[in-house]
Amino acid sequence: MIDYVLSGSRWCTETWRDGLLYDGDILETGTPRCDVLFHGAAQKRVQMREEYGLPADAKILLYAPTFRGGSQSTDRSVSAEASTLDFAGVIGALEKRFGGAWYVLLRLHPQLAARMSGMPVGDIHDRLIDVSQRPDMNEIIAAGDAFITDYSSAIFESLLMKQPSFIFADDLHEYVADRGRLMFDLEELPFPVAFDNAGLLQNILMFDLEQYEKDAGRFIEQAGIMEDGQASQRISDMMKKWSG
Repeated sequence: MIDYVLSGSRWCTETWRDGLLYDGDILETGTPRCDVLFHGAAQKRVQMREEYGLPADAKILLYAPTFRGGSQSTDRSVSAEASTLDFAGVIGALEKRFGGAWYVLLRLHPQLAARMSGMPVGDIHDRLIDVSQRPDMNEIIAAGDAFITDYSSAIFESLLMKQPSFIFADDLHEYVADRGRLMFDLEELPFPVAFDNAGLLQNILMFDLEQYEKDAGRFIEQAGIMEDGQASQRISDMMKKWSG
């Protein structure tokens, strides 16, 4: 039923056919949802801090763990309240390494967000805010300063902004057994990887921005990522042309 698939990278173009069982046209236009990362960051930084009553100079970390299937028996399978992430430790490490007052915005996978609406995240830490109900994760990324996930592909969008981004894969073996192999080996990625809280805090404290930017640039080139903030305009122009 698909007429066109949009791609934001050479890697996606090469992967989508098998992944989507699709043999039609793939348009390397970039991805419209990523445009805000290039053109809307300043506006979203102000908007997000005002909406959540944060200081204008507050630093924001987005924590976006992936969905846990019903067959998986990890502590994080159904509830962020049981999250194994050390929020207090992460906030302390961020403040020590980067300075400023840091807040964590938690965005659960949409399959969990509905059932977790209104959960008392303030009981976990007073600087933890649930933003799971927001419809557009990229608006949050555009407003943020750093990113943590386990296996979410959204980390590649934080990469476009060169935000310090970290992988916290404390249940890697269980996740792969339940959900299948990852699209990339973790060693291929430019992000510091930790398998427990101690490693994550160490990665934050020892974060080398200069090396990260070099690794990020190399990965963007190797994957053929072509996002530049102009995808919506390209697609709009195409649609006008197709409509006559």
